[in-house]
Amino acid sequence: MPITKIIIENFKGIRDRVEIPIRPLTLLFGANSAGKTTILHALLYLRELLERQNADADRVIGGGKDIYLGGFRQLVHGHDDSKTVTVGVEFSLDEDGLEAYPIFRHPKNSIDSDQPSDPVWEHGVSGVTTTTIEIDVAVSRVTGRPIVASYRIAINGERMGEINGDREMQAVLTGINTRHPIFDAQYSPDAFDPESPNPISAALETTFEGSHYIGPKAISSGWIALGSTVIPKWGRALDIEIEDKLEEAEAIQAPFTKFILSQLMVRPGELVLEHLRSYRHLGPIRAVPDLSSISQRSPSADRWIDGMAAWDLLSADAESQDSKNQLIGKVASYLKDENKLNLGYSLGAETVRDIPVDSPIAKILERFVTAPDEFENEAALSAAYVEALTRKARAQLQLTDLRRNIFVNPSDIGAGVSQVIPVLVSILDAGSKVTAIEQPELHLHPAVQCSLGDLFVREVNRENERFFLIETHSEHLLLRLMRRIRETQSESGLTPELALRPDGITILFVETYEGRSVYREMPLNERGELVKAWPGGFFEEDLEELM
Repeated sequence: MPITKIIIENFKGIRDRVEIPIRPLTLLFGANSAGKTTILHALLYLRELLERQNADADRVIGGGKDIYLGGFRQLVHGHDDSKTVTVGVEFSLDEDGLEAYPIFRHPKNSIDSDQPSDPVWEHGVSGVTTTTIEIDVAVSRVTGRPIVASYRIAINGERMGEINGDREMQAVLTGINTRHPIFDAQYSPDAFDPESPNPISAALETTFEGSHYIGPKAISSGWIALGSTVIPKWGRALDIEIEDKLEEAEAIQAPFTKFILSQLMVRPGELVLEHLRSYRHLGPIRAVPDLSSISQRSPSADRWIDGMAAWDLLSADAESQDSKNQLIGKVASYLKDENKLNLGYSLGAETVRDIPVDSPIAKILERFVTAPDEFENEAALSAAYVEALTRKARAQLQLTDLRRNIFVNPSDIGAGVSQVIPVLVSILDAGSKVTAIEQPELHLHPAVQCSLGDLFVREVNRENERFFLIETHSEHLLLRLMRRIRETQSESGLTPELALRPDGITILFVETYEGRSVYREMPLNERGELVKAWPGGFFEEDLEELM
């Protein structure tokens, strides 16, 4: 279920609505403070809205202490709180589509053999391939506070409906597309009179038309009253109260309407939230840990922003009895192998036991190590060894400088290695389907930046639903990706793991124009060439330095 588009309007530097295409590799280029990270922040804000309905977010889940949105009046474009902020995504679904929610039906109608049940009752609407969710945030006309004003859903590119708020403090489902094309697709052409609506459309229209006369109070002509919140409650059907007049509700097919609309209006948001809960955002400045310290055992998305979550994963891998240090092995391979990053370092794990330096056992061992020829108390040494084995064992990461064959701490070596290890973990660990990385090339040699491009290609080829949002200034990273496209097209013996095609990459150039961020897509052709000229020249600084 990959995200294929990010939708943003009036958020931070973005004023006009933009629909940003997302492909397995999405690269964001542009000057400093042009608005590249706005896209990444929009996904964090969208999760806040879906998970906590936090319209006035200052801190966000996954942002740690480094991302501060400042609240609605800070994040709305131009700090103009009369504007409406919109964030959303389009995503594609696998063949399973959208799962339906079970709802209560009147016992008489649910087992009535004289009325054949619509087959859609069994599993819901099928054939959903793409869905779009958009959320509007605005200042309430009633309270003067920022609220979630609207939650909109489109199915297969066509409007389905929306939930609006701030209507006497009541959320209302409205704008329902009762003649959505997907409803016709549920039945064979001879299943209903072509001059009449299909059974689903007919049921929806019957519900709204019949509500003029009978049925639950929650349903009226063209809209349905819900609870007090615009964002639905996940994991369950819509809060449409039909039990107060259940027999009348059955008469106007209200349960079927609730069943259909719950599947198509609630499930998309729930799936997006599930996706965003695994979203990782690795910031541009990664913390440098002390390998002797104990990492945090409880996973936290907030620790990705400074890279500490990557060290947490490595430590967990070191302590795991089942993994055989698979993640550590992958990272080590990229650090040391000549055909990968070739940085001259390796990563491993060792088992250690902590012994207090002033303890009797430590003193005995120290005497033995410093003067083994003079140490004659074998019984004391044996007892010390036995006591040492009773100490709790723990795994500890071990970074090795292969050129000097010594163990080192990340703080003891060049910044490039310590900064790239969290990048490697975020790429090689498939725990997230969408991973955002700011400046993965930081402090790396140009040749290593090129090899990093190959790592991205390998991972999207290995996991076909993984997506990387890469904010970068690296010409070398881009040139390597362009080269792989060219080699793939020419069939020059490139291994399949490094194959890359133009439809697998989005390149966005971000610039500031009249106080707002403007996004330009820079497509590549089959030869790995830019289809249109880079604004202002393609990394023209190189040419200027050579003139």
